[in-house]
Amino acid sequence: MSSKPNVKGKLTLPKTPLAALLRERMAALGLDATAIGRRLGYIDAVKAAGRVQALGDGLLVSAESRRALTKLAAALEVDEARVTAAVDETRARQQAAAETEAAACRALKAAAAEAYVCDFKPHAMLVTEFTRPSSITMCIMSGGAGRWLRLNFDATQPPETFFAQSLAMIGRNARQTPEGEWTTLWFGRVLGIAIHLAPDESRYYDVNGQPYSSRPNVVASGRGSASVVGAGTLTLDLMKTGEPTT
Repeated sequence: MSSKPNVKGKLTLPKTPLAALLRERMAALGLDATAIGRRLGYIDAVKAAGRVQALGDGLLVSAESRRALTKLAAALEVDEARVTAAVDETRARQQAAAETEAAACRALKAAAAEAYVCDFKPHAMLVTEFTRPSSITMCIMSGGAGRWLRLNFDATQPPETFFAQSLAMIGRNARQTPEGEWTTLWFGRVLGIAIHLAPDESRYYDVNGQPYSSRPNVVASGRGSASVVGAGTLTLDLMKTGEPTT
């Protein structure tokens, strides 16, 4: 998220190479962000300072930023090479940061999948009309997919009983309409039941017990967080609520 310049045209610039160049030249020229922005072609003071802030924040891909970059060397009274070098280094750092974040995300997913396998217990998940809850925040705060979609049948009984057991438990997670359909609080109508026998073995049935000819869309497990006013951020680990995304 970019910072906003204040009404006097001062900036809160991040530590990017382009931001460093902006700070250096603004100090040397005795100009504030508004003055530099006006040199870039902006008349309105807020827009002028805002565009300089955006450049410093590394927001370089928009048409407005690309247009401003063509005038930046003249505005800062430096060679084009200095601006080009600062822009290239800023982009390189952004790319490196994105790659680091992606690698961390992959590592978290791998660890979560491993934990799912280690902690796995046979269970069922309702196959529902929607895989995205109608209110993500309220769904997370009320227990997530584990509370509203998971059915913990008695795995000591024969596997052929798992569907019947699960069907008998639907009322714990959903309510029945006058028309006889089951509907969940956050995920719409119940369309079927997914029986997860092992981390890599599942069976899918409609509500009448007929096997699906192909794998239906099933709510994937994951991690959810919600910010609560006055109480910080509530984070729930939902990895054990369904089969892992593969």
